[in-house]
Amino acid sequence: MQLDVYDRGGGIDKIHVYQNGKILSNEHVVVAQQSLQENDAEHRVLTLNITPSAGKNTLKVIASNDMGIENSSTELSFDGKTKAYESSLKLLTIGIDQYSDDKLNLNYSVTDADSIGQAIKNTSKVAASINLYNENATKPKFWQNLKN
Repeated sequence: MQLDVYDRGGGIDKIHVYQNGKILSNEHVVVAQQSLQENDAEHRVLTLNITPSAGKNTLKVIASNDMGIENSSTELSFDGKTKAYESSLKLLTIGIDQYSDDKLNLNYSVTDADSIGQAIKNTSKVAASINLYNENATKPKFWQNLKN
């Protein structure tokens, strides 16, 4: 995120960034800072690294001049849910066509489980995927994979 602060008279002394009402430490937030001169006034360009929280986020920047007078600032609101976290979706697909009792054998369980798994992978960001098909679809393997 880029932040531009312009001297409107009185200079630029301190710049404070607030996220969700709490002041952020400039040493952790400001990645780069450039000071320019435009029409005999200072213009600072700051590159910020802000990590949004899940849900509603607010950002506010307050700059003060050399006499400590603060500017009025507008609060920016945005929803951080889309980029706040990496995917944690874990996919476990189970399909059994072949049972020990031949009368119970099915024709499409593995194919269906695989198709459903592929559809989810194609439309979602899956962090991990495990398939348990036929002889691998045992109760111990199910519980082992469920815990991981």
